[in-house]
Amino acid sequence: MLKKILIISVILALAGFSFTSCNKVENKINRTWLKESMMAEYPAEIIWDFQDGGTLVRLYNAGEITDTAYYTIEKQTLFTAIKIIEAGTLSGIADPNGLFKVDEISDDKLILTRYEMLDESTEGAYLRREFLSLD
Repeated sequence: MLKKILIISVILALAGFSFTSCNKVENKINRTWLKESMMAEYPAEIIWDFQDGGTLVRLYNAGEITDTAYYTIEKQTLFTAIKIIEAGTLSGIADPNGLFKVDEISDDKLILTRYEMLDESTEGAYLRREFLSLD
């Protein structure tokens, strides 16, 4: 009996954590984020603007080139994910489409790690993105 109560308590705690985590992402994602350059060969400034209604606008070199994509926030068992679809690809810049785990989100920092492509494959999916808030 005690074992069943413990298992139910753990399940309820995980469900509560998942719900809280998803709400935290929803409340903090809608802002403008500057993508931190991870390599020297990406000198261009890239800004990701997560807008209400699931629209993601990416601005390259102060708006010289723009790209519009769409995103949804999805609850997974142990974390919150952001699914990005219909983003265009630019020469020399990795394709941003797929499912990203929200590793960290705060008022000034966002860290995402792609773990799955849109076709549900994981081969070659790993892509880490770090951002600083511009708002």
